[in-house]
Amino acid sequence: MTQGDLSEAATACPRLTVRVHARVDGGQSLEVLVGHHPDDELRGQLASLFSHPAIATYRHVSFSASGPTMPDTDFRWVLDAIATVRPAGFDRLFVSSARIMTFDGVARLCADGARLGSANWATHYRGNFPAIRTLDLRDALLSWHDCVWPDLESLALSPRHAERGLTWARSVLAASGSFPRLREVRFPENYGDELVAALLESALLPQLRRVDVTDNITDRGAQLLHDHADRVAHLDELWIGSTGHRRRYFEHMHRETEYPRGTLEVGNAWASRLRARLGSMLRFKQRRGHPDL
Repeated sequence: MTQGDLSEAATACPRLTVRVHARVDGGQSLEVLVGHHPDDELRGQLASLFSHPAIATYRHVSFSASGPTMPDTDFRWVLDAIATVRPAGFDRLFVSSARIMTFDGVARLCADGARLGSANWATHYRGNFPAIRTLDLRDALLSWHDCVWPDLESLALSPRHAERGLTWARSVLAASGSFPRLREVRFPENYGDELVAALLESALLPQLRRVDVTDNITDRGAQLLHDHADRVAHLDELWIGSTGHRRRYFEHMHRETEYPRGTLEVGNAWASRLRARLGSMLRFKQRRGHPDL
């Protein structure tokens, strides 16, 4: 691992695990693993790390909760700790593995056009989030408290729980007044058919120009899109994925690890019906350059 000038600062913070990852675009991202339980020493180490001059070179930063879970501790204390040293605005900020995480006033840590994301057990979003352009939600539970995202352009939903997760995902899709500039919705993984059904009933749909469900719907989702083609006719692009991609993946699982768990792709018959009904907006291939966090 190459961390440049940050190595010395990381060594001086033994209660933090600091990792640097290479990005596809040639840059580097910083991952910091932090214990759930806050105390003055841990807050001080976070402040020391993020006040180091080399931190400005890392524009993509993620925090992961580690160690024993503290059920009553809100992991937002981590962002509060680094906000005191006012690091340069991040282009990408992601928080994962926390039992409880609250995002409130986080915009002060993000640069204009930033990407924000969460993958926690329970995440709470409150208030106004200007400057955020991409939001990636991968939580088990999520609460939405009068949020406004005035600049958001792309929203990705990947709920991690079949019942509770789909409930919050539906509530987000129903919050049309929260996203005045939203133009893209993506369902990268988990419950694609159910999310398509929710989107077709959402007041957000008319303002969208791109919907991306790449390799995350089955024939059931394809039939929904076919039967309600009038509701998606205004889209510029509808990304479905590459026929056979999931099948090859599950065949590999069958050979190497375990039996496949059902069909997770659109079959040739429904793919053909979609092409006939929706025409040039459809994309049956792997989309390059996904704005994933």
